[in-house]
Amino acid sequence: MSQRAATITSLPMAFEVVKAMQAEGLEWGEGYRPLGRQALEEVIEDQMAAAVDRYLDQLGPMTLPIGAMATIGGIF
Repeated sequence: MSQRAATITSLPMAFEVVKAMQAEGLEWGEGYRPLGRQALEEVIEDQMAAAVDRYLDQLGPMTLPIGAMATIGGIF
């Protein structure tokens, strides 16, 4: 049995892929849950990383008072 990969970018596209698989007689099998969980994890992690980057970009550069720098220097 051949395997093909597809990047699903929308719910309607997912339905089209499932319908095409069913038309070809392909079934999901038992391995879809771990693969789906992994794919969802990657999407969420990428979105969270992008959100953190946008937030940090909005903050801009941070400056510390000279006294704080001396305190930080004393820690190291």
